[in-house]
Amino acid sequence: MKYVLALIALVALPMSNALAQTPTASGQDDDAVKQESGKKSGKKSKKAETAKAKADKTDKAEGTEKVAKADKAAKAEKTAKAEKTGKKSGKKSKKAGEPTTEAPAGDAAEATLVGYLIDKHCADAHAADLGHSAGHDTACVRKCVGTGSPLGMVADGKFYAFDAASQAKAAAALKASKSKTGVRVQVTGTRAGDEVVIASITESAPAT
Repeated sequence: MKYVLALIALVALPMSNALAQTPTASGQDDDAVKQESGKKSGKKSKKAETAKAKADKTDKAEGTEKVAKADKAAKAEKTAKAEKTGKKSGKKSKKAGEPTTEAPAGDAAEATLVGYLIDKHCADAHAADLGHSAGHDTACVRKCVGTGSPLGMVADGKFYAFDAASQAKAAAALKASKSKTGVRVQVTGTRAGDEVVIASITESAPAT
């Protein structure tokens, strides 16, 4: 009987050892699965980070390109405005430097002019046809002078303004005239450009 029990014990011992080792193997398998899963998760996270970095880089590049285009457009617009301003300034300078046949204001010359009295307002209104002054209504000229329009005269197809000191002399001649249209006068004095200083003014007979 003793031998039988000993034999049973010898057989049972390896079996118990095998059973004891089985959970350990299972635990090792679980650890391996966890490690593999962790590796896969790490790879996914790394891919996601790489994709995000690429997207950020692309957005940054697009933003830089937009800023560069905006700066380029602003510079082009500024250059165009500068060129336009320069052209205008050049035109003004050219006009200012062009020779003129008019006598400068400081270079007055003696002159005798024969023409028709007319105020500046009416002269401007008929600038396209200054010959109209020969038949312009005298009452109209007197009315405009009364409202403050300065007197002048049309001679040789051009309007000449009388200076402030000459206004009274011209107004007196206009008032004394009995002509209903086209007050024709002879003026002697000095002329500087388009301005005349009256020394004397007398009414002349209408041109025939």
